[in-house]
Amino acid sequence: MNLKKRMKRLCSGFIAFALVGTFVPTALAAPPEGVDIYSNHYVIVDGEISNTQFDDVALNKFTPKNSTVIGNTSNETLDLWVSSEDMSGDDYQIPYVKDGSGNTWYLQQIVLYNIITDRDEDQILMNADAIAEAKSKDDYTINVSDITIDPYNDGGYSWYDVCYGWTMTPPEQWGGGSGTQETYTVTYDFNIPKDVNSIFPITEYGIRGNESTGSYDYIKNKVATLTSTKLEDQSFVVADGLEIEKNSVWHGFFGYKWNDPDTSYYYFDGWTAEDGSEYKNGSYGDCQQYPRRERHQDQIHRRLEGSSQMV
Repeated sequence: MNLKKRMKRLCSGFIAFALVGTFVPTALAAPPEGVDIYSNHYVIVDGEISNTQFDDVALNKFTPKNSTVIGNTSNETLDLWVSSEDMSGDDYQIPYVKDGSGNTWYLQQIVLYNIITDRDEDQILMNADAIAEAKSKDDYTINVSDITIDPYNDGGYSWYDVCYGWTMTPPEQWGGGSGTQETYTVTYDFNIPKDVNSIFPITEYGIRGNESTGSYDYIKNKVATLTSTKLEDQSFVVADGLEIEKNSVWHGFFGYKWNDPDTSYYYFDGWTAEDGSEYKNGSYGDCQQYPRRERHQDQIHRRLEGSSQMV
């Protein structure tokens, strides 16, 4: 072998050695100090934490509550234990809570996000297996140094969001994993009579609004936003969320044809489900709870149709 080739081979060997030498394992960097960690509570849908929060009844039962600081990265450990007012006794149990419709939800996942709204980065802190295998509250403590994602920063203030994910699937049905339930969509068809072009909400103060407010389209759009995703066997309040200015519940609707002296007047008195079940507005319009019932595999959509009577 001539000297030139030998020098090339020798140089190649040095380069290869140098490249191999650069791949030295390094320890993961610890999270920055002084970063607050907040708690959040969301519903699990199809095995993943969704963007759906609980009703106020459930949220007010939690400890820690929603959007509460539960720790700081300056500490060595983070206590992830969560409980609700529905839990009693000193014996350890998988955390659970009952919402305002009587559904029981069980803690199944705890995930760390840089920010709960965007969820650009996430890290599972406890999955279904870890929660099912836990024997005491101490098993919900983690080392802060194990956090591997970066916090969210807004104007110099940084934080993490811990999200508690809750499922209606009982722990005994998890099967060592994240058990899922079928989901379906609930929609509302206002079913407005053809001769009606003006609709007003009825509140505790009586019929509200006037023709100039454009209430016809506004209320139709408001009803359309009631469309929601529900879990199999989940109870829920029919037409929950029909509010005006967030301080007055709509208990019914009054409709007629504007500028027609011969118009008929209608009172919207409730909803009729696909199976014929009726959900009437009461004297103050308390919406009734949609009952739990078995659902066939092909029934992926439920529709509630508005009913009205001529007055």
